[in-house]
Amino acid sequence: MAKIFIEVYAYHAETLYPYVVNLAKNEDIVLYNSTCPSAETIEMLPQKKFEFSLLKLLIVLISNNVTAVYINSVSVNLHGGLFFSAWSKTLKIILIPYLCRLFGVTDIRGIAHEADQYFSVDKASNKRHLYYQKFFGRFHVKLFNKIYVLAPEVKKYLKVSSSKVEVLSTRPLIDLYLDSKAITDNEIVNCVWIGPVKSYRRNWKPLLSLNKKILKDNNIVIDMVCDIRTGEGEELRKEIEQLGLAPYFKFREYRPDDAELFSAVRSSALVLCLYANNSYGSIKTSGARHIALAFDKPSLIFDGEYKILDSQGLYSSNFNDFNHAIISVIGIV
Repeated sequence: MAKIFIEVYAYHAETLYPYVVNLAKNEDIVLYNSTCPSAETIEMLPQKKFEFSLLKLLIVLISNNVTAVYINSVSVNLHGGLFFSAWSKTLKIILIPYLCRLFGVTDIRGIAHEADQYFSVDKASNKRHLYYQKFFGRFHVKLFNKIYVLAPEVKKYLKVSSSKVEVLSTRPLIDLYLDSKAITDNEIVNCVWIGPVKSYRRNWKPLLSLNKKILKDNNIVIDMVCDIRTGEGEELRKEIEQLGLAPYFKFREYRPDDAELFSAVRSSALVLCLYANNSYGSIKTSGARHIALAFDKPSLIFDGEYKILDSQGLYSSNFNDFNHAIISVIGIV
């Protein structure tokens, strides 16, 4: 008997890994997209691993006594435009539970990275998600025994049956890359930004309001864990340099691997989430947030005011000033 864990997209390794560690046995099977940037993390798993395709899934279903199927992302890309590959992945994600049911698998579970596609909410992120949920998603979700979300605040927002929706713990990530070189300067207080600088996802403008004296007096460094050359990174770096804040920032001109990412978070005092829109923290969460949860680090978000979010999804403090928010966490850590 075996369970199958599936990832169609070429990303989400940071959720697939804890998904498997939390719920799989060594005899289970992982089907994933090996082109994902964090494929080396998935390769550490002891389970048999194969490149995902519907044909491979069909072969596994025929040749094994499959008891359950766990899909790493049941959220679909409804903004694929004219790109066949995007819509092809969307169709595959939709078809997987029906194919599994056809072979008698009734225990089907999935992670909803964007919960408004399947649950009625007060504020859907866009009209496409709203119509998808209304005319398809709310029926499609009945195929699943359980839906996982990635942060406690998302589950609280959904207000659905606790037996249907659970928070997936990302804690297994803390055991990865323990032998990586860590930041050992105890005098420096690191606040990390994870992922590319893209304003439609996270608001980087507050970084420009940082007070040089506060940064210097408290030995604070803003560690930008991303390739600063992508997205709006160069624009940010230019403005930081003009403001004389460059000594208090760490920039990279390459994409850091998971070992470097986890080392940076492990050594940090705070993760800067700074959501750019209110769909984050309600119907979905950012990669920065679920990595912060894995390492039990407080997250700084903005939804009209700056808030410190803990691992229980609770707001410990609210602030009108970005600098004061950061200083408050340093006093706690």
